[in-house]
Amino acid sequence: ISPCTDISDEEAVGYREALFDMLTSAGHDFDFVGSESGGGSIMTDTEHAGFPGIRDHQLASVMETGFSFYTGLVTSGPYLESYPADIILLHIGTNDVLAGDLGVAGVERILNAIDDFEAEFGIPIMVFLARIISTLGNPCDTDADVVEFNSNLDALAASRIASGDNIIVVDMECGAGLDYSADMIDPVHPNQAGYDK
Repeated sequence: ISPCTDISDEEAVGYREALFDMLTSAGHDFDFVGSESGGGSIMTDTEHAGFPGIRDHQLASVMETGFSFYTGLVTSGPYLESYPADIILLHIGTNDVLAGDLGVAGVERILNAIDDFEAEFGIPIMVFLARIISTLGNPCDTDADVVEFNSNLDALAASRIASGDNIIVVDMECGAGLDYSADMIDPVHPNQAGYDK
């Protein structure tokens, strides 16, 4: 049984609507990109690269080749060649933790695919790498599996930053101000108030 609450594609905006409004209000010129679309009944810029239920190694395959056994064929080659971006917001790992996999080898492959694209096309990419959020009823730093995954993610990011990668770690687990009782719609996803935070 899935621990997730389904939301229709037309209403699924997650954090994107609030981010869109903040960037627009600040006068920034931007475009959300990706092969996926959601929130069409609410937003005008509906493109994104969020794949519900995907694990890090599956997303790595999409980034490397455009295909995974989870998604099927998404692009005809490496994902960024079809959907180039200069900023990537990467929040991946929740589904891995749910499956008992606390390692970050798949995240490293995703970051390697980003590096490969940068090297080939000369487009520098800023990656905002999120420490994954905790779970319903478990305030930050109390879900042992989330804490371990985020610790592994921190170590990976520190190593890559030291080697020159343009990564900013964002503490979504503790730094976003989520109330893990009131701001959750199911065991692993925020409600809209939580996404807005």
